[in-house]
Amino acid sequence: MIQDFLSFLFLLLLTLTVKGTNLLCTYFLIAAIIDSYNKVSVNNKNQKYLSRAKILFENSLLFRRDETFASTRYIIKAQVEKVKGDDKNGDWDGLTSAITSSVKTTVEQESQKTDVSFKFMKDKLVKLASQQEQMQSIAELQQNEVKCKLIYK
Repeated sequence: MIQDFLSFLFLLLLTLTVKGTNLLCTYFLIAAIIDSYNKVSVNNKNQKYLSRAKILFENSLLFRRDETFASTRYIIKAQVEKVKGDDKNGDWDGLTSAITSSVKTTVEQESQKTDVSFKFMKDKLVKLASQQEQMQSIAELQQNEVKCKLIYK
């Protein structure tokens, strides 16, 4: 009986050890995933800053400030507009999405205006075609009248 109890305790201890090891490995796996995500986000942020710095460097090569602002007293500093509801501290994603949505709405409005004007032009062309048919029938009637008058004379 004591031997059965000891084997039961040994199996219980072994089971708890395996479960604890699995739980510990799961925590390490989650920590490794979080660490790699943080490294990727930091790398992404650094790449964003690097690309902006490259753009500024190219701009400085193309645009000579000392020649352009030689006779200028004041330099106006422009700031990036913040999009309403965007709390990313100057992140360009919100601005580009706002510009994209603005362009889409403008294109939709213009396409609706174009559709309306095409419908208007189509109606006018139909009216002109019917008027042309009427004018041709009137011209044919007048020609027939002239022929009839010549026959009766």
